[in-house]
Amino acid sequence: MTDLLAPADEADDTAPGTSLGSAGPIAAGLVLMLVLTIGFGALFWTIAKPPSPERLTYTIPAGTDLRITTLQPIDVIPAEIRLRKGGSITLINEDRVSFQFGTLSVGAGQTVTKTFPEVGSFRNTCRLTPGQEVLITVY
Repeated sequence: MTDLLAPADEADDTAPGTSLGSAGPIAAGLVLMLVLTIGFGALFWTIAKPPSPERLTYTIPAGTDLRITTLQPIDVIPAEIRLRKGGSITLINEDRVSFQFGTLSVGAGQTVTKTFPEVGSFRNTCRLTPGQEVLITVY
């Protein structure tokens, strides 16, 4: 029969101040598995999660029509726009006249948004671009 109050043997791995014995490698293995699980989960989430659609906004400043009619250079909208599928373009018209952007019309003082749900390339006529044409590529 063993006395529960007797001092521990020096060979006992569970004595205070000594290593955890066989529990140490198990605990280390569990911690390693937890770290790897979290790491791989975060990596998978980053890769598997589709990117959010872009939302591009262009502002037509007041006086743009006057600049166009006096043949001053205009560069409100870039000649080429790349956009993810599902992305949108918003036009804010701060001028006193309406403008046409392809099939999209934006009245004086109005804001309009066009969403591009399909992949493809779209050419739009636009007076707000130096070449008077915009190529929108949706990928």
